[in-house]
Amino acid sequence: MSEPLSNAVEDRAVRVVGNPIATEKGAEITLEFASLVQEKLRCEFLTEDLVRMHLSTKGAFIDNETPAVQVGGLSFPSVRVTCNHDANQIRVSTSKMTVVFDCLPFAVSAFRADGSCVFASYPNQALALRKAGGFAITRRCNSVQDGIYGLGEKFGGLNRLRQGRNYTLWNLDIYDKLAADPFVLDADHPAYDHKGVLFDPLYVSIPFYYHQAGPAGPCGGFFVDNTYRAHVLFGEPCPRPADPEGPTPPASPAADRPLCRPYGDRFTVHFTGGAYVEYIFGGPQMAAILRQYGALTGRMKAPPLWALGNHQCRWHPYSDGALRQLADQFRQRALPLDALWLDIHYMDGYRICTWDRQAYPSPPATTGALKEQGVRVVTIIDPGVKQEPGYPVYDEGLAGGLFCRDGDHPERLCIGPVWPGDCAFPDFTRPETRRWWADRMRRHAAENGLAGIWVDMNEPCYRLAFGPNGERPPEWGHNQYGTLMARATDEGLQALGPERTFVLSRAGCPGVQRYAANWLGDNRATWDHLRAFIPMAAGLAISGQPFVGSDIGGFGGPSHGELLARWYQAALLAPFFRNHSSHSMPDQYPWSFGAPWDAAAGAAIRCRYRLLPLLYSAAMQSARVGDPVLAPLLYHHPADPALAGSPAERQYALGPDLVLAPVTDPAATTWDVQLPAGAEWAEWSCLAQEHTQVSWVRTVAPFTLAVAPPATEHPYHPGGGLVRLGGMGPLTVPLFVRAGSVVATYPHEEVPLGADSRPAGRELHLFLGRGPAGAAPQATGLPLWEDDGAIRPGMPGARTPALVQFTVSRADGKVRLEGRLAEGPAQALAGLVFTLVLHHPQGTPGVMAAHGGPLGGPATEPLAIEGPDRVRLPEGLTAGGSFAVEVALGPSARISRNPGERWVG
Repeated sequence: MSEPLSNAVEDRAVRVVGNPIATEKGAEITLEFASLVQEKLRCEFLTEDLVRMHLSTKGAFIDNETPAVQVGGLSFPSVRVTCNHDANQIRVSTSKMTVVFDCLPFAVSAFRADGSCVFASYPNQALALRKAGGFAITRRCNSVQDGIYGLGEKFGGLNRLRQGRNYTLWNLDIYDKLAADPFVLDADHPAYDHKGVLFDPLYVSIPFYYHQAGPAGPCGGFFVDNTYRAHVLFGEPCPRPADPEGPTPPASPAADRPLCRPYGDRFTVHFTGGAYVEYIFGGPQMAAILRQYGALTGRMKAPPLWALGNHQCRWHPYSDGALRQLADQFRQRALPLDALWLDIHYMDGYRICTWDRQAYPSPPATTGALKEQGVRVVTIIDPGVKQEPGYPVYDEGLAGGLFCRDGDHPERLCIGPVWPGDCAFPDFTRPETRRWWADRMRRHAAENGLAGIWVDMNEPCYRLAFGPNGERPPEWGHNQYGTLMARATDEGLQALGPERTFVLSRAGCPGVQRYAANWLGDNRATWDHLRAFIPMAAGLAISGQPFVGSDIGGFGGPSHGELLARWYQAALLAPFFRNHSSHSMPDQYPWSFGAPWDAAAGAAIRCRYRLLPLLYSAAMQSARVGDPVLAPLLYHHPADPALAGSPAERQYALGPDLVLAPVTDPAATTWDVQLPAGAEWAEWSCLAQEHTQVSWVRTVAPFTLAVAPPATEHPYHPGGGLVRLGGMGPLTVPLFVRAGSVVATYPHEEVPLGADSRPAGRELHLFLGRGPAGAAPQATGLPLWEDDGAIRPGMPGARTPALVQFTVSRADGKVRLEGRLAEGPAQALAGLVFTLVLHHPQGTPGVMAAHGGPLGGPATEPLAIEGPDRVRLPEGLTAGGSFAVEVALGPSARISRNPGERWVG
């Protein structure tokens, strides 16, 4: 909800008083508001295209004390800044960006060196103070074709400006009807169904967004470092239509009614408290902005490899025996599995840090037996601590004064019912509470053999006051609560030793990515929720949280075979990959619904494990530079205006070279795909190949090994247009690879059952298009990242990672692949066996012969052809990480050059 802007602010009239004062990095300007209150506005550049604006409060520059900006982690080079002014304007400039303050009427704008606009405010609406505290800023839109992206976890399309609604930034448990009801303005409109796919707000609130000037235009980035409740207003809220029985019936069905009348030429961001602190990023590309935002607020840590694997969860009263049997079922079906998750039933009366000893007589024995199978255990932890004298967690928190006070009566603790009954709530805004909680989580994990912790229910549903005496109001700490709980939990797990930690959080605010992954919360087992998954996850990813996913199959309501299989396919390249469902619902394990959907779900899981080298490289790249893992297509292909709308919004990219366009409609027979312009795209049926019958037999004395080399000839499609695909069977998931790229996978016949059983083989899939002979060398998007996948970088025992960057060129009927060790020691590649697999358009030449050699030199060493378009790279060639392979194109050779080995069809 939001109060009308006219009631929210005193007066928009602001005037500049006196001359600006130059500072080391910018300028300080005195502003006088209509109430005659004078405040100072600092404009300071952190880099040549990143500026920080900060308005004083009662004359003092007060930090909002949010967990967003990483303290001690910032290292910016010195910046040369100039400040010029006359009677009409103040200009603060670097070589890349200029901020302009118009004095009368007061307005603020910023421009890049090429003259393009980063942002422009409305005159006399650039900055307004609220009567009750807080502020509002109003910015111009260039046209209805502008794009506003980001803002954290939101339903609807990626472009927030085009959804015909306003948004609220306030972390909310949408299943808590009492908490959700205040946001229900029109009970007849589906947007106010708190279990639907239009409700707002949700669990993760991030006041960071991009403003793009029209399709494919330049982007500016904007981050307001403030965690008070905020409203992003794109229009005046529409009144409810008159009663249908009255004289003025509604003009359209509820589902078609807009929620606001768009302003069209402006939008307002309105915070209900706290100081104005904003970081403005010049861009002009979304990727440059997100990388700078990551440098400012921190990037995710290197994840453990197992965290990218298949996870199974259910709100269900499992026991030791049932949990072991569940792991056995995955193994018996040859379905990879890396983690089993336990919801609240594992506890004794829902008390955190306890176990139901009837179900789990020895938790370490349970987790130890599963670990021997390569299956880890993760347990849920809620913040509510049962109010029960004699219960150690409660006694410790009470004795230490570590619980939150009541926001309306700070003289007493806030006590409210949750799962265990009446509960107290730790005050995670205080360092002493976080230290206590971290030690509790360390002990909980160490004593019970846990691999990670899942923090849930961490968007407060009660009015919590913060600080030793409740001196901080609920509005200050509400949105921070989930992030700070995740921080304390992660710090506890890191104290266990050098292994990489994994924390999953439901709630969050800016900075949460440093401590935890986020999933999209309690979704529903409906097609609408499946369709909502991709734009929601992509929107959260470009808001700075790269490790995202949803409950596969849907948490609430009964799922079914087609929906579950399509959800596994849609999540194929999502970082977090977990099936989760509510209690009292039918089973929704991958095999629960029978043929053909059990085979489709299983194929998706196996295909994901085959692609783990690629997924891991994308995750490590994200930890290094801040790119999302799962990204909207427009992130990697910003020059294509068609990617700003449908159907591109229901697709996503993994790096610049892969596009997944999963089927998200029931009984679909055709599917429309939007492919980025500027390249050819190969249609790669890698999921169907996980269910292919044996088509080739490799015979090597004295044994015979049956394998099924995947097809290497594919349909190719030109980018920049809409492609309509047919034959959308259960095993069909449209996956496209850019021509000229290299995709690293595990071998088709060596898909592991878990992260701990990684094979030595690596396949390098080179996708050759119809490009011209003599095409310039093309660097592929993601380097191959190889390390131990387990130990935190820099810790004792960690294996220094090796990064191999690939380049592809083509000339004179030959293709040349070069691998260059871009970073790390060659020893990290020791023992790996590489095979080059050449993919090419149907009916075009394949591998006729292949030779290898050192990087930069001639490729003269004959290489073994192991099957159709498959070339084995000797370890002696690749051991140093830098090598070259030249492939002569012609009729595909099918006879191996290895003595004693032959291929038969």
